[in-house]
Order: sequence, then structure tokens, then C-alpha cells
Amino acid sequence: EYMSQRALDNFNIQMGLSLVGIGAVLRSEDGYAKIVELVPGGPADRAGELKVNDRIVAVAQGDEEFEDVVDMKLDKVVERIRGKKGTTVRLQVLPAAALDPSKLDVIAIVRDEVQLKDQQAKAQVIDTIDSDGSDTRIGWITLPSFYANMNQRGQPPRSTTKDVSALLGRLKKEGIEGLVIDLRSDSGGSLEEAIRLTGLFIPKGPVVQA
Repeated sequence: EYMSQRALDNFNIQMGLSLVGIGAVLRSEDGYAKIVELVPGGPADRAGELKVNDRIVAVAQGDEEFEDVVDMKLDKVVERIRGKKGTTVRLQVLPAAALDPSKLDVIAIVRDEVQLKDQQAKAQVIDTIDSDGSDTRIGWITLPSFYANMNQRGQPPRSTTKDVSALLGRLKKEGIEGLVIDLRSDSGGSLEEAIRLTGLFIPKGPVVQA
């Protein structure tokens, strides 16, 4: 399957759970790119100027001229906001609380690596009460995707199997008696990682056939 550069970049982000940008989740609304979430600890969150529900009107690279992004496709707006680590992007923003739409704020943010921690495997312990009144501890691992950074240079190794293995070790120390792997929101990802993950539970045998 052929991937365009944009598709490849997005694929690598999904596999590595990291990107270089400002750490903001955008949604297209009434022609604007609207801020719906700031990634905790990301550049925009640390700077503290950009707020949820602000709308982006224009984008500039460093000291260059602003480019109007109203009515621009969302993926193209995102493309302009992302860039190389350590570079500056300037945003013309219509604040959520603005009464006068002609009054825009200019916010400069230095791009940095953003970790998409909400897409990583997570674990919790659920204590259930049985019909006889006894307590049973259930480990619950939520897995949003099968991720791996595909040996990209300059990135620390990341693996679904490695993360889940560490979570299992923690859950065992907490005395779980059962385990649920929650794949309800799993969007897919690396087939190799899906196969390796089963190796944590199945010692041998075929997993996938084509």
C-alpha cells in the first residue's frame, strides 16, 4: 500500500504515540479549527495562553507572515501547526470568551515532543463483591491500540507488549485473581505487536494465518 508523506507521518505518530507540535487536539467547527483539548504537560499546556474552545484564525511559521486558515481543511491546519522540535509557531486566536470577533490574540508556542499518553496501555484493579460476600480482585487493562515505534531513529523503544508486561507485573503484586484485557476501543495498529502480546498468555502455537 502506498502512503503519502502526510499519511506516513500520521502512521508514525499512531505507532510511536508521540509527535512534535504544540499538544492541542483540534476539531473543525463553523470553519474554524477549535481547541477541544490540551495535552497535559504539552507545549501549549505549559505556556498557559491557549485555552479550550479558542478558535485558530491564522498560523505563522516563526517570524513569517500569517496564513489565514479559516475554512481550511483541518488536516492542513494541523500540518501547519506541527513542525520541527525547537521551532516557533505563532497562532492568531479568537478567544472563546471574546465579545468582539475582530480582537484577536497572538500566541507564540515553541514546538516540542508530545507524548500521547492517553493512547498507552493502562491498568487498574477492580474489587468485586461475590454473592457470598467475599472480595475478588480483578485486573483491568485497557488497550487503545497495538503500538510500536518501528525502530525510528532518535526515539526511545516503545512497545505494547513491553508496556502490558510491566502492567501485568504490577497487577500481580497487587494480588489480582483474574484479568480483563479491554479491547473495545482498540483501533488496531501493529500486527507484530498483537502477536507478541498473545505470547504473554499463550506459550506457543499459531496466532495469525493468511
